[in-house]
Amino acid sequence: MNQQIAAEMFLSVDAVKITCGRCSTHSPSTAGRPVPLRGRAVLRVVLHGGQAGDRSGASTVHTPSTLTPEFPTLRQVRPAGDFEGVVTYGLGLRDRVGFRLFGLSNPTRVVVDVAH
Repeated sequence: MNQQIAAEMFLSVDAVKITCGRCSTHSPSTAGRPVPLRGRAVLRVVLHGGQAGDRSGASTVHTPSTLTPEFPTLRQVRPAGDFEGVVTYGLGLRDRVGFRLFGLSNPTRVVVDVAH
């Protein structure tokens, strides 16, 4: 069984980029600070053209700010920034494993499916 994390947003996402390695913040006040994550491997998920807040600044993401499911592979998920249409999350993994990315609609979601 694979482990999935889905980010639900009220705005569409133009592009998604996933990189392996360290994850750091990209908001102006905290730029470059490492995002501490549980696990020995990290996936950095960058959503371009998205927004995790509405015009008043209220979050449009319907999950806690940090998820710590402690699944066998997916250990933790943390937001790393929301600035100028770029939303970033860090996924802490037990080890470096395969993953796939896909989108769902009604409501719009981006799913990262991590191999077990």
